[in-house]
Amino acid sequence: MALEAWFKKLGLTTKDAGAYKTIFEGAGIADDETKLPELRLTRDDLREIHIKPVTAKPFSTALGRLSGAATPWPMIERIS
Repeated sequence: MALEAWFKKLGLTTKDAGAYKTIFEGAGIADDETKLPELRLTRDDLREIHIKPVTAKPFSTALGRLSGAATPWPMIERIS
């Protein structure tokens, strides 16, 4: 699924989904949500590309689901 559609599925508005898609593309992240688990993004990674902490939590939960984890992605949860 394209990132913008995936962000909308997470509950972001159309405007925010488009903005985050642009941020991820600007960071060189492929426009494919199935590729995200391979990146092993941490909260620090998300901060570096200017993803707000309030948004990072839903992303970490969704990334955990993509990788088959029952809980949010462990790499993201370990970093405070």
